[in-house]
Amino acid sequence: MVNAQKTNSMLGDYYLQNEREVASGFRLNADNTFEFFFSSGGIDRTGKGMWQLEKDILILNTPEKPLQNFRLVASKKIPGDSITIAITDKNKMILVYVHYSIKTGNDTIEGTTSDEGLAVIKNTPIQSIILSHELWPDKGADTFEITGNANNHFEFAMEKSISSLVFDNLKLTIKGNIITGGHPMMPDGKFTYQRN
Repeated sequence: MVNAQKTNSMLGDYYLQNEREVASGFRLNADNTFEFFFSSGGIDRTGKGMWQLEKDILILNTPEKPLQNFRLVASKKIPGDSITIAITDKNKMILVYVHYSIKTGNDTIEGTTSDEGLAVIKNTPIQSIILSHELWPDKGADTFEITGNANNHFEFAMEKSISSLVFDNLKLTIKGNIITGGHPMMPDGKFTYQRN
């Protein structure tokens, strides 16, 4: 009964305090789910998952963590003496921010895709293609093994989950209407969130 009352008393919206030019916060729902948002300049991120309470420690987790940020949707041989990597997404504005690293024997070719999401290099046997996104560095990189593949055109799509934040046992201290602890977008520091 006491635990249920404590849980009910902490439900609601908590907003990040005293951080200039940053809007961020959590919503704790009665079904033990949470929603998170972050907005600063042109960067908007969201996340969701499950919360649990252990004494005064609030623990946030994303149960289903996405395996990859990019998906190989087509691989084919086309005429020409170049290798093409094409990134596709409904939001054309984010195509220019994809970083690629192409392993070719002893060499590595690195760069960033064009405004159209394209990267074109001289045709050479390649071993792997590594992709990451500049706007979401916390998501890491995906590696695609290409060894033995005679194709020279590779089309990748971005997964919808690429912009979602993943929570992995983020622990926060809750006391009344105040939550203190870390922040998934700002790993260094202790932050305060206040319930409205």
